[in-house]
Amino acid sequence: IIRKPVGEAVDEMIATKKRSGVSELYLSDLRYRLGAFKAVFHCDVNALAPGDLAKFFDGLQLSPRSYNNFLGTLGTFFGFAQKRDWLSREADLLARVEKRKGGKATPVEIFTPAQLADLLKHGSSDLRPCLALAAFAGLRSEEILRLEWADIDRRPGFIELAAHKTKTATRRLLPITDNLAVWLGSTQRNVSRVWPHSKAWFFQSMRDTVT
Repeated sequence: IIRKPVGEAVDEMIATKKRSGVSELYLSDLRYRLGAFKAVFHCDVNALAPGDLAKFFDGLQLSPRSYNNFLGTLGTFFGFAQKRDWLSREADLLARVEKRKGGKATPVEIFTPAQLADLLKHGSSDLRPCLALAAFAGLRSEEILRLEWADIDRRPGFIELAAHKTKTATRRLLPITDNLAVWLGSTQRNVSRVWPHSKAWFFQSMRDTVT
């Protein structure tokens, strides 16, 4: 087994995935989850034990879905480490960690016009167009994260979502309402994507604005 600090192993995996051509959204997710992991463990990968991982996951305050996504990311990381002989092939560091079952669906909250106006007023300049797209065009969060300004400008009066950018994997053409056009028209476009930051930052910004 080759000694490899957790932090270096994480950085090498992310660099390898980036060279392989994965999406920036996937890279952002890796940086978020594996960054949280390496911030806790300052040891060699082969020094980790199942109890360490069980304690780490017990401390995560996440929804079942996010928890399971985190579990999957670390499973991928440990597989990467095993292929490079940083971790024994027989090691099962996640043996004491179980997937969580999703709870009952939370009712969808409907904002009043006054509440929506307040959100748009207090949201950051980068978040405001995202809030407007969700409110006036019905875009899902994952669709907004994949959206580029070119998708809005390609067909005047419409938002054109290619199949690979939608949850249903089918092309969608959405009308731009007058109120949505106002918010989109007032946004500075310095980058190609509508949301120019990481996925983790997007959801954190949403939580900070809504709560």
